[in-house]
Amino acid sequence: MADDNTKSKDEDFAIDDIELLKDSVHFGIITALPEELAAMEAMLENPRQIFMPGSGAGRHYCLGKIPSSNGSAHLVVLTLSKVGNNMAANRATLLLQHFPNVKSIIMVGIAGGIPNPTKVDEHVRLGDIVISDEKGVVQYDFDKETVDSVEHRHSPRPPSAELLEAVLYLEKDTIAGKRPWIKYIDHGLEKLSSRRPPEEEDILVSSDDPNIQIEHPADAERIKNEPRIFSGTIAAANKLLKNPVKRDYLRETFSVKAVEMESSGIADATWGRGIGYLSVRGICDYCDSKKGNIWQKYAAVIAAAYTKALLESMPSDEPTTKCTSGSMGIFNEMKSTLTSIDEKVSTLNTEPIKVSDAISSIYKRDLKNAENLLNQNKPEEAFDFLNRFKDDVWSNAPDDVKYEILRFMASAKLKLLQNYESGSLLIEAFQYNPNDEKAIYNRALGHLLRDEPEDAKSCVDKVLEKNPAHNNAYAILIHLSSDTEDLEDIILKIPKAERNTLEVAFAMGTVARKRNNFSKAKEWYKIAYDCDDNDSPDIKANLAESMLSELFSEYPVPHISIIEDEKREILEKIAEMLTEVWN
Repeated sequence: MADDNTKSKDEDFAIDDIELLKDSVHFGIITALPEELAAMEAMLENPRQIFMPGSGAGRHYCLGKIPSSNGSAHLVVLTLSKVGNNMAANRATLLLQHFPNVKSIIMVGIAGGIPNPTKVDEHVRLGDIVISDEKGVVQYDFDKETVDSVEHRHSPRPPSAELLEAVLYLEKDTIAGKRPWIKYIDHGLEKLSSRRPPEEEDILVSSDDPNIQIEHPADAERIKNEPRIFSGTIAAANKLLKNPVKRDYLRETFSVKAVEMESSGIADATWGRGIGYLSVRGICDYCDSKKGNIWQKYAAVIAAAYTKALLESMPSDEPTTKCTSGSMGIFNEMKSTLTSIDEKVSTLNTEPIKVSDAISSIYKRDLKNAENLLNQNKPEEAFDFLNRFKDDVWSNAPDDVKYEILRFMASAKLKLLQNYESGSLLIEAFQYNPNDEKAIYNRALGHLLRDEPEDAKSCVDKVLEKNPAHNNAYAILIHLSSDTEDLEDIILKIPKAERNTLEVAFAMGTVARKRNNFSKAKEWYKIAYDCDDNDSPDIKANLAESMLSELFSEYPVPHISIIEDEKREILEKIAEMLTEVWN
C-alpha cells in the first residue's frame, strides 16, 4: 500500500505547503478566458493547481515557474477572472490578499486591434502583440455625458516601471535580431494543437462600408508569419466593441493600439495597493462586423509567449536572509530557500558533463571551455559561448561535433530550468549520432522534458534493448510512472540489481517528493547520497529538502521552538548540508 502522505500532482497542495510558497510569489498573471488560461499555463514550468484556504470562489490558482535572467526562476501564480473590468479588479484584489509579496500583476490575453492603414508604423494587424505603455489604460466608458458632449474622466494609472523597462530592453534585443518569444509561440501552439491562421483570414474592411475591403500597407518591419510588437495606450470598458467608427474615435482621441475589457480593473486594483501592473494583448479582431473566433487561440498564445519572454529577461529576487539566532532563525532561513531548489529532472546533472575523447582537437578546446563553464555552474555564459561557437563552425563541423554542441547547449538550458528547450536540443542532437546508446537515452530524456511520455517510453525501450543495465533509462521509466501508481509497485518494475543505484534512487526520491511523501523521498535520496562519488550538490540539496519537509510535517512553524534536541540536531545537519550546497 502507498503511504498516506502520497499525493497525485493534480491534488491540492496542503495548507502548510501553500504557506511555504506564497511569500516567494512576486508576479501574478490574470486571464479572462479559458483559452487564455490554457495558453499561459503552457508557458509555465512545473505547473501545479492549488487552492488557497477559505470559502467561495476566487481561491483556485496555477502555481509555476518561469526562468529568470540570473539563472534562478520566478515563482508566479496564474488565475482566471472571467470577462469584464469589475471581475478583473475583484480577482486582482483576491490575488493580492492571497499572495502579499506580489509586486506586479500582468493581464494577459486577447484584444481587438486598432488598425491605421495610412500610418504603417501604427498599423496594428491580427496576430500582433500590444503591450501597455507608460500611459497605461484608458477606461473609455468612465465619462460624463450631456446632451451636447461627452467628457472622459478616466484617471491615469501608469504601469509598473520595472516591467516597462523590461519591455524596452526586449525592444532593444529585437533590433539586434533576437525575438525570444517566437520559440514559445511554437511551443504554445503545439501544446494547444493550434496554428497561426493564414494571411487570407486577416481581413480589414472600411469603417463606413463593411463590403469594401482595405488593403494592408506594405511594412518592411514585418516578418512573415510572426507578430509585430507594439507598445501603446490600451482602451478598456465593460462593453464588447464591434463598432469600427467608435474604434477609430478611440484611436484619434487617445492614440490607443488595442481595445479590451479587463485592464482598467487591473490598473485600479493594483494602484489602490501601491503595486505595478502591465497588460499584454494578442490581437484577434478589428472590433468590427468581421469580429470572430478564428484568431483567438493564436492571439492567446502569442500574448502568453511574450509574457514568458518578458519575465525571463528579468532577474528574480534573491531569497531574503534574516539575521536571527537559534533554531528558529535557522528554520526560517531554510524555509525561505525551499522554493529555490529545482524540481526539474536532474538526471543530466548527477555527474559532471565531459567532452567526448573522440572529438577532433580542432574543436576540443572550445568544447572544453564550454564544459568548464557548465561544471562551474555558469549555464548562461556556457550557452552564449556555445551559441557563438555553433554559428562559427556549424556549416563545416562533423556530426560528432554537432552532437556535442547541441548536447552541451541542452545541459545549459536544463541548468537554467528551461526544460522544454533543453528537451528540444537533445532531440535535435540525436540525428547526428542516431546509433549511439547515450544519444538514444538523451532523446528519451528530451521527450520526458517536453512532456511527451509515449515518445520517451519508446526511446527507453530501445536503450534497454541495447543495455539492460542502463540505470538512467530506468530512472526515466520511474518518472514516466502513473501518478496513481504505488511507489512500491514502481520500484518492482526495476531489476533488483539496479534498484539501489544512484540514478534509480534519485529518480525514486524525486517522484516521492513530488507526491509529498517526504519520508520515502528522504529514504531514496539517502541511498543516492551514499552512492554519489562526485558530491553532487543536486543530490545533497534534495536530501536536505526532504529532511526539512518531513520536519515541517511534524512541527508547524508556530511551534518550532518546542522541538526536542534530537530534531534540533537534524535541523542543524540540514543547515550544514544546505550551506555546503550554497557555497
